[in-house]
Amino acid sequence: MKLSTEQQWRAWLTQQARRIVHCQDDAEDVVQDTLLAYWKRFGSLPWDECADDAQLQRKCAWCCQKLRALALDLCRRAHRRYETLILNDDVRGGGEQLAVADIQDTLLQQVALHEFLASLPMSLQRVAKLCSDGYSYVEIAEQLNVQVDTVKRYMARIRLLGQAFFGGSDTNRVGKVYENKRD
Repeated sequence: MKLSTEQQWRAWLTQQARRIVHCQDDAEDVVQDTLLAYWKRFGSLPWDECADDAQLQRKCAWCCQKLRALALDLCRRAHRRYETLILNDDVRGGGEQLAVADIQDTLLQQVALHEFLASLPMSLQRVAKLCSDGYSYVEIAEQLNVQVDTVKRYMARIRLLGQAFFGGSDTNRVGKVYENKRD
């Protein structure tokens, strides 16, 4: 491997970074940060000094290690963007609490519910949508121009399909959205 010019070093570092981060913009950022870290650590850039093979290998190893560390930091920063910090106003300890697990659970439930609704026939989708919007069985029957008993049968069918879709008899996911709204 021959790395003696800035272009060769940048091309090699970018190639290594692309293997790690899979995005050209992120790879370029990681390469730039690696070169900056190299400058801070050694007071020069990798291509500034002529190096024998052993020294070149040490430079390459150091740069690869730094690339991996910076790429990992980049991934962690991206992951933290999706975390929500809830500040506790407790006077005694104050502290922070991560609410990521709750948010992930909620998002997964919403995705599953959306997939369930999409799997329903159109007639049941309309009833489910109206029910989730807060309409009572009577109001749904009026809007769809059907009997209240028909709406009740539709809702029973939705619950039954929900049990099959979500696996088991636990209808909490469906039940929370489609509570009995009788008048």
